[in-house]
Amino acid sequence: MDFLSPWNSDLNFDYYIRMHEKLIGREWFIEDLSYLVLKTDYRGVLFAAEMGFGKSAIVSNIAYAGDKRLPGYPLYSKLVSIHVCRFDSHITLKPGMFVKNMAAGIAQKFPEYGNIIHLDRMAHDYLFTEKCFEDPQGCFDFGILSPLQKMQGIPDKLIVLMDALDECIEYWHANKFTLLYEKIPRLPKFIKILCTSRNISQIREKLPPGIILYDNPYIKEKSTEDIKQYIEFR
Repeated sequence: MDFLSPWNSDLNFDYYIRMHEKLIGREWFIEDLSYLVLKTDYRGVLFAAEMGFGKSAIVSNIAYAGDKRLPGYPLYSKLVSIHVCRFDSHITLKPGMFVKNMAAGIAQKFPEYGNIIHLDRMAHDYLFTEKCFEDPQGCFDFGILSPLQKMQGIPDKLIVLMDALDECIEYWHANKFTLLYEKIPRLPKFIKILCTSRNISQIREKLPPGIILYDNPYIKEKSTEDIKQYIEFR
């Protein structure tokens, strides 16, 4: 079977991502993230900061960095899935939606993965029925982990990008953060996770195994320079 028509995600985040203006400054920050995600053995990176830093604007600029001259292009070129958590949008908080969105993104980039799903009754049943919402843990196992393990063509690196992870932690006990904490160690090492969050202890002090907290001792100085650049631009 040739999987020539990958399915689309049930949820399109373009509206949320495009809400943000063009980023002024922060090139150094995106370059830091690129190095940590693409050039190290960490499973992923969490950037935690207070409201107003521009976390979502940075995500937006990575998501649309299709120009090779942009600092976000190295990350953009490896993106397979983008997920935005919105406290005011119940569907964005569901772990099952995250799993379906991630599976759809991988299938769009790698038809072999989609072929495996369509030939695997268990994976297909989970991803194309309500079972993924009823049992997101099982959906991740059968719809993400199992097909990835069966792939013959191993990608260099694939990036899953998540914005506002903190907004999902109050969604029941089986939220997206819990899912990531339990499943990231079982993902193939070519899958990298890049997340943003408010700087809160519930996230910062219980990072999933292999995920590091972004830290730069010069972040205040560099941010001050960015503010000056933004004022001059305006």
